[in-house]
Amino acid sequence: ARFRKEQRAATPVVYLMKTSPEQRDKLKILTASFARIHKMLLEHQMSELEKTSGAEIKPAARLNLLLNDPDFVWLRNLSQLMAIADDVYFQKEEITGDQMQRILTASQDLFIRESKTEFTRRYKDSALKLSPLMLEHAQLLNILKTF
Repeated sequence: ARFRKEQRAATPVVYLMKTSPEQRDKLKILTASFARIHKMLLEHQMSELEKTSGAEIKPAARLNLLLNDPDFVWLRNLSQLMAIADDVYFQKEEITGDQMQRILTASQDLFIRESKTEFTRRYKDSALKLSPLMLEHAQLLNILKTF
Protein backbone atom coordinates (compact mmCIF):
# COMPACT_ATOMS: atom_id res chain seq x y z
CA ALA A 1 0.00 0.00 0.00
CA ARG A 2 2.85 2.34 0.83
CA PHE A 3 4.42 1.77 -2.60
CA ARG A 4 1.21 2.76 -4.35
CA LYS A 5 0.93 6.03 -2.44
CA GLU A 6 4.44 7.00 -3.48
CA GLN A 7 3.68 6.15 -7.11
CA ARG A 8 0.72 8.53 -7.31
CA ALA A 9 1.52 11.90 -8.75
CA ALA A 10 0.54 14.82 -6.63
CA THR A 11 -2.29 16.66 -8.32
CA PRO A 12 -2.16 20.38 -7.72
CA VAL A 13 -5.36 21.79 -6.33
CA VAL A 14 -6.50 25.02 -7.94
CA TYR A 15 -9.16 27.05 -6.22
CA LEU A 16 -11.06 29.48 -8.39
CA MET A 17 -12.85 32.29 -6.65
CA LYS A 18 -16.51 32.22 -7.67
CA THR A 19 -18.46 35.37 -8.19
CA SER A 20 -21.44 36.35 -6.14
CA PRO A 21 -24.69 37.63 -7.63
CA GLU A 22 -23.48 41.10 -6.57
CA GLN A 23 -20.36 40.73 -8.73
CA ARG A 24 -22.48 39.58 -11.67
CA ASP A 25 -24.62 42.70 -11.17
CA LYS A 26 -21.47 44.85 -11.22
CA LEU A 27 -20.46 43.25 -14.50
CA LYS A 28 -23.93 44.03 -15.91
CA ILE A 29 -23.58 47.67 -14.85
CA LEU A 30 -20.10 47.83 -16.39
CA THR A 31 -21.23 46.38 -19.72
CA ALA A 32 -24.15 48.83 -19.82
CA SER A 33 -21.69 51.70 -19.34
CA PHE A 34 -19.52 50.32 -22.16
CA ALA A 35 -22.59 50.22 -24.41
CA ARG A 36 -23.53 53.83 -23.65
CA ILE A 37 -19.97 55.01 -24.30
CA HIS A 38 -19.74 53.00 -27.51
CA LYS A 39 -23.03 54.42 -28.75
CA MET A 40 -21.94 57.99 -28.04
CA LEU A 41 -18.60 57.48 -29.76
CA LEU A 42 -20.19 55.80 -32.75
CA GLU A 43 -22.85 58.48 -33.16
CA HIS A 44 -20.22 61.21 -32.84
CA GLN A 45 -17.98 59.56 -35.43
CA MET A 46 -20.95 59.14 -37.81
CA SER A 47 -22.01 62.77 -37.41
CA GLU A 48 -18.43 63.91 -38.09
CA LEU A 49 -18.40 61.80 -41.24
CA GLU A 50 -21.79 63.19 -42.31
CA LYS A 51 -20.51 66.75 -41.84
CA THR A 52 -17.44 65.97 -43.93
CA SER A 53 -19.34 64.20 -46.71
CA GLY A 54 -22.39 66.48 -46.63
CA ALA A 55 -24.73 63.49 -46.89
CA GLU A 56 -26.78 61.48 -44.42
CA ILE A 57 -25.48 57.97 -43.82
CA LYS A 58 -28.22 55.34 -44.12
CA PRO A 59 -28.46 52.55 -41.49
CA ALA A 60 -27.19 49.81 -43.84
CA ALA A 61 -24.20 51.95 -44.76
CA ARG A 62 -23.46 52.58 -41.08
CA LEU A 63 -22.79 48.91 -40.43
CA ASN A 64 -20.56 48.70 -43.46
CA LEU A 65 -18.60 51.74 -42.27
CA LEU A 66 -18.26 50.35 -38.78
CA LEU A 67 -16.88 47.08 -40.10
CA ASN A 68 -14.76 48.30 -43.00
CA ASP A 69 -13.93 52.00 -42.86
CA PRO A 70 -10.50 52.97 -41.47
CA ASP A 71 -12.08 55.89 -39.56
CA PHE A 72 -13.89 53.40 -37.34
CA VAL A 73 -11.06 50.95 -36.62
CA TRP A 74 -10.18 52.74 -33.40
CA LEU A 75 -13.56 51.72 -31.91
CA ARG A 76 -12.71 48.03 -32.21
CA ASN A 77 -10.78 47.98 -28.93
CA LEU A 78 -13.94 48.95 -27.09
CA SER A 79 -16.07 46.61 -29.21
CA GLN A 80 -13.78 43.71 -28.34
CA LEU A 81 -13.86 44.53 -24.63
CA MET A 82 -17.66 44.70 -24.78
CA ALA A 83 -17.81 41.29 -26.48
CA ILE A 84 -15.53 39.72 -23.88
CA ALA A 85 -17.49 41.19 -20.97
CA ASP A 86 -20.80 40.11 -22.51
CA ASP A 87 -19.50 36.58 -23.13
CA VAL A 88 -18.47 36.29 -19.50
CA TYR A 89 -21.72 37.78 -18.24
CA PHE A 90 -23.90 35.43 -20.30
CA GLN A 91 -21.89 32.24 -19.82
CA LYS A 92 -23.72 29.39 -18.11
CA GLU A 93 -20.83 28.59 -15.78
CA GLU A 94 -20.04 30.63 -12.71
CA ILE A 95 -17.89 33.65 -13.39
CA THR A 96 -14.44 33.28 -11.89
CA GLY A 97 -12.48 35.93 -10.08
CA ASP A 98 -9.83 35.58 -12.77
CA GLN A 99 -12.34 36.50 -15.46
CA MET A 100 -13.48 39.53 -13.47
CA GLN A 101 -9.86 40.60 -12.96
CA ARG A 102 -9.09 40.31 -16.68
CA ILE A 103 -12.10 42.49 -17.54
CA LEU A 104 -11.10 45.03 -14.88
CA THR A 105 -7.51 45.16 -16.14
CA ALA A 106 -8.60 45.52 -19.77
CA SER A 107 -11.04 48.28 -18.77
CA GLN A 108 -8.34 50.14 -16.87
CA ASP A 109 -5.96 49.74 -19.80
CA LEU A 110 -8.51 51.18 -22.19
CA PHE A 111 -10.01 53.98 -20.10
CA ILE A 112 -7.66 54.90 -17.26
CA ARG A 113 -4.02 54.18 -17.96
CA GLU A 114 -2.19 56.76 -19.99
CA SER A 115 -1.42 55.20 -23.32
CA LYS A 116 -0.62 56.52 -26.74
CA THR A 117 -3.13 54.40 -28.62
CA GLU A 118 -5.44 55.69 -31.32
CA PHE A 119 -8.40 54.79 -29.12
CA THR A 120 -7.09 56.88 -26.22
CA ARG A 121 -6.39 59.88 -28.43
CA ARG A 122 -9.79 59.83 -30.13
CA TYR A 123 -11.64 58.98 -26.92
CA LYS A 124 -10.13 61.99 -25.15
CA ASP A 125 -10.87 64.25 -28.14
CA SER A 126 -14.48 63.06 -28.19
CA ALA A 127 -14.88 63.50 -24.43
CA LEU A 128 -13.80 67.12 -24.73
CA LYS A 129 -16.51 67.72 -27.35
CA LEU A 130 -19.30 65.68 -25.76
CA SER A 131 -20.28 66.53 -22.21
CA PRO A 132 -22.54 63.42 -21.90
CA LEU A 133 -19.49 61.29 -22.70
CA MET A 134 -17.51 63.07 -20.01
CA LEU A 135 -20.29 62.34 -17.50
CA GLU A 136 -20.47 58.70 -18.56
CA HIS A 137 -16.70 58.42 -18.22
CA ALA A 138 -16.96 59.68 -14.63
CA GLN A 139 -19.63 57.05 -13.94
CA LEU A 140 -17.43 54.38 -15.51
CA LEU A 141 -14.55 55.35 -13.22
CA ASN A 142 -16.87 54.98 -10.20
CA ILE A 143 -18.00 51.57 -11.43
CA LEU A 144 -14.41 50.42 -11.85
CA LYS A 145 -13.53 51.60 -8.32
CA THR A 146 -16.13 49.21 -6.89
CA PHE A 147 -15.32 46.33 -9.20
